Amino acid sequence: MKLLILLACLAGGPEMPLPALPEADTPEEWTAERVKLTGLFETDEYGKIPDNTDIDVRFRTMSSDSLAFDGAATRKEISVEFSDGKRKAATTVLLYVPNGLSRPAAAFFSLNFGGNHTVCDDPEITLPDSSAFRNPKYRFSESQRGADSLSWNIRETLARGYAVATYFNGDLCEDWLHGPEDDLGALLYPEGRDSLSCGFIGINAWGMSRVMDCLMREETIDPGKIIVTGCSRNGKIALWAGATDERFAMVISSSSGSGGASLFRGNTAETIADISKHFPYWMAGNFAKYAGKTEEFPVDQHQLLALIAPRPLYVSDSNRDIYAVPKDEYASVKAALPVFGLFGYDTEELDRQPETGKAIMGQVGFHTKAGTHSITAEDWRHYYDFADLHFGKPE
Repeated sequence: MKLLILLACLAGGPEMPLPALPEADTPEEWTAERVKLTGLFETDEYGKIPDNTDIDVRFRTMSSDSLAFDGAATRKEISVEFSDGKRKAATTVLLYVPNGLSRPAAAFFSLNFGGNHTVCDDPEITLPDSSAFRNPKYRFSESQRGADSLSWNIRETLARGYAVATYFNGDLCEDWLHGPEDDLGALLYPEGRDSLSCGFIGINAWGMSRVMDCLMREETIDPGKIIVTGCSRNGKIALWAGATDERFAMVISSSSGSGGASLFRGNTAETIADISKHFPYWMAGNFAKYAGKTEEFPVDQHQLLALIAPRPLYVSDSNRDIYAVPKDEYASVKAALPVFGLFGYDTEELDRQPETGKAIMGQVGFHTKAGTHSITAEDWRHYYDFADLHFGKPE
């Protein structure tokens, strides 16, 4: 019997039927069907990158220091420059690799919200140039160094043997109404935007894939063990990047919510109408036509999670998160599990939503921590364990 899942009224989940997962008997059939499903997400949610994109991407090492964190790691700053001969866009990748490993490191790769200098208190990280941004909220200063360090937990990540790579999510597409018109968006759509053009999420997801090209060239990084991750809207980007670029060996989302891991059907925290009103520049133009018409939306986020299969997937949230509600994220995970099962993975542990504080880890991982909308050391420790499970402990 074909894998045709018509899921409705899950306990604690949606109040209307979910779109079916594609029919498939074998992994090979799923691989063919996932191409069609990806196309639906491009058309109706995240937008499409033009097939004939003619953008030159170049990488340049700006600095390197093998004595970062008192010799515990090597820090590199790498400029990633995009050009079509007329326009330019650029970002700076901050990379930390633990010293003393016997083999290339697995790496956590995520975007940051405030500039590379905010992820830890390293005084040598280059401060962004505020004058390069149109958005008036982008103003950078020395006082911001390490301001978001608790969300990154970099020293412990390095101590566990994992590398860290990041760039500022506003570099390639500023997070505001005019963002997709400038920088990388202007390079991708030189003739102007239409209803299929990517917004902030799709542009940055494509940017992450280009940075992936860069990371795969680093001799100290294992190209087969690069983990794409992110929190909140960066979690949405990570999921779409992971769905569209199968080179990412593992995908992790923290409190990604609507447009990320949470189902839209039955979701009252942040609906299609809410996103279309407050963040219309995140998605393709077509997305807004489903505001107030969720039942007509041809996809939902369980199908996005299914696109990660058979690679390891981890979803996490917090029990007092008003944006990424645990029941909506869990319902999405559960609805995606049949595809992981198609590849032979045991998913029985996730038949019931785990209680707060308990992590479930198989090919698919899930936990809800006590707290609000955030990523903390508690989350990261589960991610290290999940990576250890699938990649082996770093040596």
